[in-house]
Amino acid sequence: MTIAGEIATAWASKTITKMVGQPTNESVDRLEKELAAHAASEHTSASIYGYLGCIEDDAGYQTRTNSVYIRPTYPGAYCATIRDTHSDVEVKRRELGHKRLLSEYNTYLEVEQSLRRLITTAVDEEYILELKDEYLGYTEHTAKFMIKHLRDTWCQTTFHERRALKKVLEEEWDLIEHPMLYFQRLDRTRDTLTKIGGNVDISELIQIAEYSMALQDDKQPSKDWEKKPVADKSWKQLKVHFITEWNSEQKYARATANKTGYHSAANVEDSDISQLGTYLDNIAEAATADKEHIQQLTHTNDTLVQNNGALAVQMVQLLNDIKNQNKAIIQQNDTALKFLKSQSNQNLTPPGTQPPPVPRDSRTQWVATDEGSYCWTHGFNVSRNHNSCNCRTKAAGHKDEATRANIRGGSKIGKPATWRGQDTGTG
Repeated sequence: MTIAGEIATAWASKTITKMVGQPTNESVDRLEKELAAHAASEHTSASIYGYLGCIEDDAGYQTRTNSVYIRPTYPGAYCATIRDTHSDVEVKRRELGHKRLLSEYNTYLEVEQSLRRLITTAVDEEYILELKDEYLGYTEHTAKFMIKHLRDTWCQTTFHERRALKKVLEEEWDLIEHPMLYFQRLDRTRDTLTKIGGNVDISELIQIAEYSMALQDDKQPSKDWEKKPVADKSWKQLKVHFITEWNSEQKYARATANKTGYHSAANVEDSDISQLGTYLDNIAEAATADKEHIQQLTHTNDTLVQNNGALAVQMVQLLNDIKNQNKAIIQQNDTALKFLKSQSNQNLTPPGTQPPPVPRDSRTQWVATDEGSYCWTHGFNVSRNHNSCNCRTKAAGHKDEATRANIRGGSKIGKPATWRGQDTGTG
């Protein structure tokens, strides 16, 4: 089995969270993260990030990997004439190289196809039907483009939502909080803003972090950072610098606290010990109350989760009922059309009879006379423009080829005594 075939088999068992109803920013974000995890797990010889670039936007991928994702392309047909101009060793080397490139390309195509399959599994077809081709399906679109279509078409972000995300960026860093958590919050918020059209330039993000760190002006990390040249102040270097300095300060603070505690332990009086016991009792009582409160909140949250799950199941069932009702209506309409068609066929004028009179204006009153033409259904008493071929009320078994010269078993109404034509019947 080829590598692409192995991937197709492996991805057939991968699952994705079903999106209920119209896509939202939250549901599309969840879909994108799950697809990214699947894509990144398929490692390649060139990158530990696998096919993450098939899902993550170009800017985010470049920030994460410090490189640009290049999609594999078709290497073209192998040139067999190379054997005439190169040595056997060189020919072998080029053959292996071409096979490797072709394998990488086929693997990439299979990953993209698997990602598209997961998207169509997670999203109701009505929300991506605009992208579907009559013959190719969704093959001409990448998974990344399909996600962008969902976000641009169905996830309308309000001004207040964008403003709330901007406020998250402006929140100050708390010295008690590990700077890694602060930086992760900034990265996630910037990514979300970028996806909804509220771009935040990386230089602006650096300025926001620098300002927040500068508020702690008595701390050495901020001062050391200000001394660095501009070329060494990238977003990645900023995170490494402050995280490293913060960890170093925490180690120094713990060592100082341990030393101070050792020397002052001998000076602790009985009253201090008694007071400490009271503090510990109060802490234990508060912890017990907090535990009970947390248990109540957990129980309430579990109930809400169960209710939401039940509502989601009911919603899916309701959507299925609506689809089934639509199918039933379509079937009923088809049955009614077939019935009307059968009735109209039965109402055709039988051969040998005159058609019902057509109301005419008094100025154009017409009387059935022989004007030299012929109709298989209506006979000889028709107008000169009326014949078997253009008759509008043909009887069952009507023959378009019947003429005045050969009526072919048609009507003989109004046949003149001087008629000398043929009647070959069915012949």
